[in-house]
Amino acid sequence: MAQFAPGILGVAFLAFWVWALLDVALTDKSAFRRMNKPFWFLTVALAASIGAVAWLLFGRPKNAGFAPGAKLNRPNFLHRPPGPLGPEDDAGWAASTAPSLPTDQLLVEAEPDFSTWEAEFEQDDET
Repeated sequence: MAQFAPGILGVAFLAFWVWALLDVALTDKSAFRRMNKPFWFLTVALAASIGAVAWLLFGRPKNAGFAPGAKLNRPNFLHRPPGPLGPEDDAGWAASTAPSLPTDQLLVEAEPDFSTWEAEFEQDDET
């Protein structure tokens, strides 16, 4: 088995190099870090494994997925999505729950109820 180790390691480096070349070629030019797309492609193509490692560490977008040219798809914990919205966050909620009568008229209609409640309260205090 030890006799096959250099060949297996060579195939692994070749696969990593091809993956890095594809990743550089398919990544959007606005997502590169440090240098531009032609520089990274030449670096990875000419420097092979060292260029592929440099691309992985210094040029590849930080939150890119595993697939070559993948968009940023891992969660960023610094920018969390907004929490769930309650019914009061809806723009039409206040209009749908507003009383149908004006406030002054509601107070006039509720006044007799308050006077009976106050009378009952005073009776309870006297006893």
